Amino acid sequence: FLLYIIILIMTRKHRGIIQEGFNKGRLLKGYKYTGKKTLTGLPIIKKIKQKQIGGNYSNNVLFTCTTFISKEKKLEELCKALDTFIKFNSYISDKIIGEYIIINEYGENTEEKIKILKKKYPKFHFINKKKSNKGQARSVNLIIKYLKKNKDKFKYWLHWEESWFSTGPILEKAYNIMVNSNISQLQLIYRWFDVIHANDILTIEHEDYVEFKASKRLQKAWNKLPNGSIWKWDKSLKRSIKKGTLWPFYSLSPGIDRVDQVLNTGYFNEDPNKWPVQFEYEWALKWVKKNKIIKAVIKNSPIIRSKEHKSTYSNNNLKKQNMII
Repeated sequence: FLLYIIILIMTRKHRGIIQEGFNKGRLLKGYKYTGKKTLTGLPIIKKIKQKQIGGNYSNNVLFTCTTFISKEKKLEELCKALDTFIKFNSYISDKIIGEYIIINEYGENTEEKIKILKKKYPKFHFINKKKSNKGQARSVNLIIKYLKKNKDKFKYWLHWEESWFSTGPILEKAYNIMVNSNISQLQLIYRWFDVIHANDILTIEHEDYVEFKASKRLQKAWNKLPNGSIWKWDKSLKRSIKKGTLWPFYSLSPGIDRVDQVLNTGYFNEDPNKWPVQFEYEWALKWVKKNKIIKAVIKNSPIIRSKEHKSTYSNNNLKKQNMII
């Protein structure tokens, strides 16, 4: 017990040692003790060499971004999102990304704007949706349909939204994380850090990211919920985990997904009454029930959200759909 207290107080400062949380003092995954010691008597820690980009992994990522340029300031947001992503990742993107697709939500008088975008971004394929294809769920299903058609070409799906901007490079790091792991979805923005140390969330901390998955008890609670269950936001994290009402990890915010698990899950429900929350929840629940899901969140993300953005997951929208306990 005394030794445990000393470890908590006197954790060695090293980039390969966890500095906070339940695993404080332990090695990050990806590091090892060499069996040798420094001149001062400390055990030498070495980073394990990982695979590098190349070979069969080249150009096996589909990049997509959804947008709504008929809305005020959305065209400017989209250009900033694409410009900043290109600025910080163009040195490596051609080796990783096979295709770029931008899907614009149906709106009137967008043809000229699309022409401008096509001229500015010649590498990108723009889909200007018709009225018959309205809705976010339909946009995502168009992407899934394309992934299904090209399942031998794409191993990973990098999805983006126009309200997220880059302040530094992220593509190379994120891609290497996916190549060197069994992660189902790597979130590229700062989220989930309030959940990862909760009971029934099994967490492994790495130097550049944190991976986590559901315990058997939480997975069992999710499995008991019938498909189409209505999600209720419970302010009590402990209670939501026990009941299985904890959100099932998936997010359409910027991230990289494993294509085989996306295709195994299937399509989103396109019922307009299930937008903006329920349609994503239903798919997320299928995702964790049909696959062995490992979620991860990248550390020190350089991705920030537009200050102009208004979240569809606001308390007002949740109250309108009777989704708050």
